[in-house]
Amino acid sequence: YPVACEAQMATWLVNDFFLLSLDYVECFDKLPYMLCLALLQYMGWPADCVGVLRDIYLRMRRRVVSGKAASTWWLSTVCIFQGDSMSTVIMNALMSVWVRYSKRTALSRDGGRLGSLSPSAVIVIFLDDRTLASTCAEVLCALLECTRKFDSAIWATLNASKCQLAGICAEGIRLITQALPEVVITNVVWILGFAFSDPRFIGGDLGHSKEEARYDKALKVLARLAVLP
Repeated sequence: YPVACEAQMATWLVNDFFLLSLDYVECFDKLPYMLCLALLQYMGWPADCVGVLRDIYLRMRRRVVSGKAASTWWLSTVCIFQGDSMSTVIMNALMSVWVRYSKRTALSRDGGRLGSLSPSAVIVIFLDDRTLASTCAEVLCALLECTRKFDSAIWATLNASKCQLAGICAEGIRLITQALPEVVITNVVWILGFAFSDPRFIGGDLGHSKEEARYDKALKVLARLAVLP
């Protein structure tokens, strides 16, 4: 809510404003856990705690199952667990690096105005859900550039076709879409599960797309369950 209020204040005070919601492709499944554990240790986690997590992940095995066929088991080198408290801590630690990197990038591009009443950049994150807001299209493009570098370093893949962009300046939107051509231009952007919109936003109405996608996913899961013995 405070972030939405801050963004709304920016739309009242300036002529240009942009919101960009970023989506990962199966983020938890692709992260190298040894990198994550090394980061925890670097941040000052007790060595015993990191060691316990390392032992758990080093014993993680995987196999591919298709119908009645299954592959042999192999040692997994990627994937962190999802849904437990420790995976939340690991993801927050990892994303904090991206936040610091992004803030430095924004500060270098906007002359140090980050965090003022009319912010030139606002960074919102919850686990792997990230939203960038800026009053300057060039700053947003710079944040996209550092985001791609960070994602490459952690083996993450940006799902560009599920990223959403809203803005009130056509020229700025054109500049951002050059940096991220597959992005969906909409008049509604989701921030931490809430839809944020402004009547001046350029683009189509995708306000119900997330609910529809989740509903379709639930139907597919039910269809699979129906054929179980």
